[in-house]
Amino acid sequence: MPVGRDSDTVSTRETARAGLHRGLRLFVALVKVMAPAYLAVAILKRTVVLEALCAFVAPAMELCGLPPETAVPMVVGWFINLYAAIGAMQALSLNASQITQLAVVCLIAHNLVVEVAVVARLKTRWFLILVFRVLFGLAMGAAMHYLFGFGGDLSPDAASILPPRPGMLEEWGKDAMGLANTLGKTFAIVVPLMVLMEFLRNGPWLDRLTNATYRPLRILGLEKHSVMPLWAGFFLGIAYGAGMILDAAENEGFTGRQAFLVSVFLGVCHAIVEDTLLFAAIGANVFWITVPRIALACILTWMSAHLLARVRPVENGVRIEQA
Repeated sequence: MPVGRDSDTVSTRETARAGLHRGLRLFVALVKVMAPAYLAVAILKRTVVLEALCAFVAPAMELCGLPPETAVPMVVGWFINLYAAIGAMQALSLNASQITQLAVVCLIAHNLVVEVAVVARLKTRWFLILVFRVLFGLAMGAAMHYLFGFGGDLSPDAASILPPRPGMLEEWGKDAMGLANTLGKTFAIVVPLMVLMEFLRNGPWLDRLTNATYRPLRILGLEKHSVMPLWAGFFLGIAYGAGMILDAAENEGFTGRQAFLVSVFLGVCHAIVEDTLLFAAIGANVFWITVPRIALACILTWMSAHLLARVRPVENGVRIEQA
């Protein structure tokens, strides 16, 4: 009996050590992607590009039945994150209908620099995913306006300019703290998750969980080794769930086709809990910011799978860059 216990202890330690090593390696890989992306965004914020892009995109908001000023939170969300978009939305004194509609647009396309950088590590068509998210975000906003009557004019006291910028040192300090906070959260999620996955791989639980959830996803054209990465992104988000996504691409035989399909689904619908709660807290309708996104993600993934099957029935495996 003591020998058995020692053997179990050694096996547990080896499994934990292997998971820790895998988690740390993936975290370093993510730092190499996320840190430059955050730096690029920080520099971009200090130029006139955002303001110019807001002015350029403003007329397109009419397609969504929204006033031109609502281009500000949308563009800010594209390049920065949802927190910045929500701050800009609150400065516009929007009603519940406008908040819900704009929330859907922002939830489909936000934090594009960082999230597209993660997708690019999969060696998939990152530019196509980028355009895809922006266009379908606007398309969903337009559909909500023309089919369900969302939208409307701003109240008279609404702001129409970008929020005032803090001082240079304060702004850079906030950016540094934001990056540190994001990397800290990523470390706290990726490393324990990889340790957990290592234990699950060595037992029957991972196969059971995969088999239990695979059947509905198979209809969308997804394969078994795509299940866990998709659920990780669906619940944790593209950035925080990236560890499992990249790990699957490296170790589970992810094909280029599967990487693209997972990217399509998660591009439309990810971080379903946290992101939904953020907008629900400022008055967005929970049904309208969740169900349409899930439905659109399923439809587009299914359509993409069938299109790829016709255009490129056989595709080689995909490799990601080594950390």
